[in-house]
Amino acid sequence: MKKIISALLIAAMVLSLALPASASEISTMDALAILRHVAGTVPLIPQQRARLDLNNDGEITTADALVALRIVAGLQEAPEITPSATAGNITVTLNKPIYERGEAIQVTVSGMTQREVNLGAALAMYNEGALHRDNLLTRTPPSGTQTIEIAAPTHNGVFEMRLYSSVPYSDESILLTITFSVGGAR
Repeated sequence: MKKIISALLIAAMVLSLALPASASEISTMDALAILRHVAGTVPLIPQQRARLDLNNDGEITTADALVALRIVAGLQEAPEITPSATAGNITVTLNKPIYERGEAIQVTVSGMTQREVNLGAALAMYNEGALHRDNLLTRTPPSGTQTIEIAAPTHNGVFEMRLYSSVPYSDESILLTITFSVGGAR
């Protein structure tokens, strides 16, 4: 494993010298950040974790560093990342992982029944890790499949969109959580 990480670090350094910084939104610095995280020397910040799972397997590994290098070298397109979570038949998807302050977030809810809405289902926005009672905004999700627009918070940071089955909001009533960031932070 150490040999693989060392080889990928060398490849990332060589590419950083050979390619201009604008070659891709994903950079050799991202590959280095992934490898340092995998090696345990420098942890990724939440915004990086959300952005650097380049193979969309839910983990940050050397495979993501390899994808980053392939993107920088022009051998592969950057994946389209759309944060999504599913609980039973219900899926909630955000249109992207990073927003500017106050930007419209397109939240698509699918599989929600009218019965679940009548029982008090709620879509709520929080600062990452906040207590259930500290929501920034609450909306009743639509039944069926619909997209609703919610304004992103007006301050930078990492946030969560949570779907609850009913009130009161608690660990027992939470169905799913999606993390996103505001402020263009990587």
